Amino acid sequence: MITLLFVGWYAEIAFKAIAAYRLYHTRLLREYPVLFIFLIMSAVKSSVLVQLRHAPEAYATLYSVSVPMMLILQFLCGIELFQRLTSNYPNFARAGKIFLAFFAIMGVTASTATRHIGVPATWYGMREAAVLLDRYALLALFVGLVLMALFVPLVQSLPIPRNARRAAMIMSFYVFGNSISAMMLVGTSAAWPLVPAYVTITTGLLAALGWLTLPTAGSEAASSCTDPPAARRSLREYLRFIGTLRAQAAP
Repeated sequence: MITLLFVGWYAEIAFKAIAAYRLYHTRLLREYPVLFIFLIMSAVKSSVLVQLRHAPEAYATLYSVSVPMMLILQFLCGIELFQRLTSNYPNFARAGKIFLAFFAIMGVTASTATRHIGVPATWYGMREAAVLLDRYALLALFVGLVLMALFVPLVQSLPIPRNARRAAMIMSFYVFGNSISAMMLVGTSAAWPLVPAYVTITTGLLAALGWLTLPTAGSEAASSCTDPPAARRSLREYLRFIGTLRAQAAP
């Protein structure tokens, strides 16, 4: 069980690094710079943590410091994804930033207000405080990501980037898995730490594989050209343009 856990952990680190490299190697880096930073930081954090697994104090210190940083990056990723989803509606994008900031405040407030509710009496260290912060802050982010991934396409008449909606759904899955892991740790007083650990690593591994398959700008352009309504519209415009040229050339 432990060996399988570390194999999955190393695989998660590797796939996140590869996903970051793919973002860098393609034009996706210009579209998702915050996601790129998040993948790099997540891979570096996990790499250091796995090396500190035999030093409990150093592990707990690094973990507790990294949780707020990664939480901020995930909320910034949410804002970036919302901007991509609403790229044709800048006013709507501004409202979305306020919307996600509201969810962030609600999540942190809920984590602070419920820090003594359903929390084991032995949970008083820095690492435990970081897990409690993750418990509701990530859940609030998950709700915001799902709402924007599902409802933004319904209220927009103009097309949205296909990779933006897919990236938002992947981030939703990643955030949800980590939130469930934090809730399991708190609910069981970390009695079975391997179970939430497997949930976290499996979630990260699947999310990294999803980010690896994000369509690039070129593939999106190709898919839009092969879309039947768009192709017919382009053909009509081309024929109309040819007819105009013929009319102008006629004596």
